Amino acid sequence: MQAVADWHKAPAPVAIHPDELEAAIAKVKSIGSQAFRAGKVADATEWFSKGLKLKKDAALYSNRSACYSQLREYEKALLDADRCLYLSPGWGKGYARRGAALHGLRRYADAIAAYEEGLRMDPSFTPLVAALDDARRAREKAGGDWDSSVGEVAMVSQPIALVWVPDPRSASADLVPEGGEGCLCINDARGAFDVNTKRDIPALKLLVPGSGGRRGVLLRTIPLVGADGRGFHDAMEVSQDGGALFCIDSMHCRIQKFRIVSGAHMESFTRYGSRQGELDGPRGIACAGGLCFVTDSRNHRLVIFSAQLEWRGSVGRWGWDPAEFRNPTGVATDGRVVVVADEGNDRIQVFTMDGAFVRAFGYGADGGGAVGGGVVMGGGGGGACGGGGGITVGPDCQEGSLASAARTGGA
Repeated sequence: MQAVADWHKAPAPVAIHPDELEAAIAKVKSIGSQAFRAGKVADATEWFSKGLKLKKDAALYSNRSACYSQLREYEKALLDADRCLYLSPGWGKGYARRGAALHGLRRYADAIAAYEEGLRMDPSFTPLVAALDDARRAREKAGGDWDSSVGEVAMVSQPIALVWVPDPRSASADLVPEGGEGCLCINDARGAFDVNTKRDIPALKLLVPGSGGRRGVLLRTIPLVGADGRGFHDAMEVSQDGGALFCIDSMHCRIQKFRIVSGAHMESFTRYGSRQGELDGPRGIACAGGLCFVTDSRNHRLVIFSAQLEWRGSVGRWGWDPAEFRNPTGVATDGRVVVVADEGNDRIQVFTMDGAFVRAFGYGADGGGAVGGGVVMGGGGGGACGGGGGITVGPDCQEGSLASAARTGGA
């Protein structure tokens, strides 16, 4: 997403005399507003967009934000509302547009905050009062900020990866969830808004899924900003172990560790390169028993870290022989074996926890058919066997472990 702070610096693409410009802007606003009131929202959006090609105007962004909300394109509505507020800070209508977009995204807490801030900045703009009441009622009715269905989560964000984790409200949040107890941690590529850079940033969202028609409840949002203040640019896989969350930032070649209970940043590892102790394009991460396994994709190897993100060693190099890789991607472990998706070689490789090669299977090795680039291990209360898209192992599988898959040559 283009940052608001950079976007406004671009010169207007159309050269026009100042007097004619204002007249043209007024005409566009009038035609667009008439179309909006007549229910021709798409036409109104087009007219306001034409006006914005002439001049970056707060009212035009406000109007187009209202159009996008009517069209249920809430992400676009939110961006235009933020651009409006950038050009006209403190304008009540801008906060109303931002709140409406967040309400549509079911980010009720953020919508409430937007309306409350608008009333503080512009107490004379009374429509904010009714909008604030609507957001509060909607949040109470929904039981939280998120609808738990996969379709709704996908609609309001860009989920990249998820993992089953201990419930942070539990007194024993360092325990691996069993029997369905716990919550989902979703790596959401646009899960939080950075007020400093005026852009959406990745975040880890902890939520308890709903059941029996009940909606899920958002427990915590952890914005993915490292100790150095840099937001994640290319957030990838996420894993958990010992009460902590581990997340990959592929672009910045780093791993971050967060505490599940508080969301606080704990440790990080950032070092770019191809030598020992360096990463280039890390993709997958899987943690168990105090160890973290990371697929260092562009260095064609599997890297082993301690739970404190201390480098322990690596396995592999570029090639197609056993214990060699070509752009490894996914990785999973059950604490007894480690399986790696060797994408470039069209195979799955299996290792012991100390990195010793066990076997390989898939299109590029003996046994099995073609496999994809993902490796998934089922959590408590879920999981499945089989499937042509990779290896999926969980409690429903024979013996319920990756070790079973390693012995049989497939899931």
